[in-house]
Amino acid sequence: MYRRISFIGVLCLALIFMAANALPTAAQDGPQSLVSGLNSPRALYVADDGTVYVVEAGMGGTTPTGMTGPSGLEALSGATGRVSTLAEDGTLTPVLSDLPSVDLGGSETAGPTAVATTESSIWVMFNGGPMSNPLYFSLVELDAATHRIKTSIDLFSYEAANNPDGKEVDCNPIDFALAEDGTVYIVDAGGNDILTWTADGGLETLMVWENNDVPTSIDLGPDGNLYISFLTPFPFPEGGARIDVISPDGDLVKQYTGLTLAVNVVVTDDGAIYAVEFGRFDLSIADADTSPWVPNSGRVVMVSDDGVTPVAEGLNFPYALAQNADGNWLVTNSSAYSEPGSGEVLLIEAGM
Repeated sequence: MYRRISFIGVLCLALIFMAANALPTAAQDGPQSLVSGLNSPRALYVADDGTVYVVEAGMGGTTPTGMTGPSGLEALSGATGRVSTLAEDGTLTPVLSDLPSVDLGGSETAGPTAVATTESSIWVMFNGGPMSNPLYFSLVELDAATHRIKTSIDLFSYEAANNPDGKEVDCNPIDFALAEDGTVYIVDAGGNDILTWTADGGLETLMVWENNDVPTSIDLGPDGNLYISFLTPFPFPEGGARIDVISPDGDLVKQYTGLTLAVNVVVTDDGAIYAVEFGRFDLSIADADTSPWVPNSGRVVMVSDDGVTPVAEGLNFPYALAQNADGNWLVTNSSAYSEPGSGEVLLIEAGM
């Protein structure tokens, strides 16, 4: 199982959770802030040896990019993204520092967005930024010992040349998963597709959604299928998001509906499905001083044939969910639309 999570770009887009294979519906003492002071924390990843990795998209910088962000403000870049390891006592140790990050304005940040490791490599995904920096819109494989680039997969060039959904060229790589056979499954939220990459075959399109469904994350289930979460198109209606279960050949196996702004999906070893809902988007409250993004409206839910069951509510733009080696659950919180330094990783102890 690919125990990690991730999100944003199409959004800069976690808290509470399960126990071994079942999340408690309530915690006696509530979630504990394991580490705070983070900048746009996105992905969590637990390696085979139990090491927990945290990805921060950063907070941009002061260098003009010539880009205009969704807010209409000029995007400013810097080297504030990073990938760190997180110890049980909350100690954060940077592994990859000074990674490119861009402040898109309106408290949206892009940069490193997902990570995974093998015995010899660290894989890092970057979403949108200035085209002059080749790390943006790419997935890179780094040597685990030297951190030098071993493989660079240019996702923007693939989107520009192929444009699988037939709409405007739009690349926003958001998540990926490494399969045991060496296949890399890549989620492009902007391109509305799932790509595969192999060392021999390069990039290929596995799935494409032509209705701007906005896929946001992927997990490999114990049944061998791919589990894909969806944000849904603007204006992100409540209950409009879903999870698709897809075979490795790209056939739709099943759908779970009734979610809202789903930014992450996690499948446990016994096949239980959990999702992170980023929050609520309410245009009726938006004005010059109020954002349509509703704070503290995110949640973690369990998804099954019986529907969507809330597990943890009142989260502030959560994004990633992962289970550590002790069976406890971690979630990134205040992952976007939050003040710099307000991000954190929360801990929920199994059995609480």
